[in-house]
Amino acid sequence: MQSIGIFDSGLGGLTVYKELKRLLPNEKFIYFGDTARVPYGSKSPDTIRKYAFEISYFLAQKKIKLMVVACNTASSVALNELKNAFRFPVIGVVQAAVETASSMEHISKIGVIGTKGTIKSKTYQNLLIEKLMNVSVFSKPCPIFVPIIEEGLIDSIIMKTTMDYYLKSFLNKKLDAIILGCTHYPIIEEQIFNFFNKKVKTINPGKAVAEEVKRILSKNAIENTENAGNIQDEFFLSDKQENFKKIAKNFLGFSISRVNIVKNSII
Repeated sequence: MQSIGIFDSGLGGLTVYKELKRLLPNEKFIYFGDTARVPYGSKSPDTIRKYAFEISYFLAQKKIKLMVVACNTASSVALNELKNAFRFPVIGVVQAAVETASSMEHISKIGVIGTKGTIKSKTYQNLLIEKLMNVSVFSKPCPIFVPIIEEGLIDSIIMKTTMDYYLKSFLNKKLDAIILGCTHYPIIEEQIFNFFNKKVKTINPGKAVAEEVKRILSKNAIENTENAGNIQDEFFLSDKQENFKKIAKNFLGFSISRVNIVKNSII
């Protein structure tokens, strides 16, 4: 069985894996988290492209049939080059989220939150304006959300204070929707929804990319239509992550028993 490759700068891409697994239970997935070099958001575009290609070649050696760039920063910076370099389909979370936004009705004001690299690239902003024409886009980097989420402090006063600090400037914008432009942010989707008094639609790129992957698999007739039973997905990290299993369980709702560490293979 050919697999679907997924990569992220770290562990946040597990939220994308979760949506893919939910929608495509008969597919096998290979996940790569670049824990040795996380975060990508503060690194230069050239460095991000270098990392993205190294991981993509690693996944290509696994004979994957499709690859998901789950990292918003890498998707913003390197997606077009990756698409041109490989024969299998390459799908990015940024582009999938924009497609979802463009299909929604009565959307004229959109907020985008993400890492510094994602926001600085202006990929979300440019694609949204290109797709929706008359839309107004308001963006904000929210880097501190990531460590708070990974520490399991999503219901703490620290999170509430940080969310107020980052998002209060959006309150008077009367947003119609907000894109969760970092793979960690779906973990706090409910808190963000409540922060805006449940009046703003939240767009989870993981859900959007899962729908796009399903469409591409069907279009190319490469989906696994048979019940695959107990599929053993594979998980690779570029360095040991002390709390990986805890974070994975919090993100996924179930435990990952085996993790492979890739030593000197790509770095």
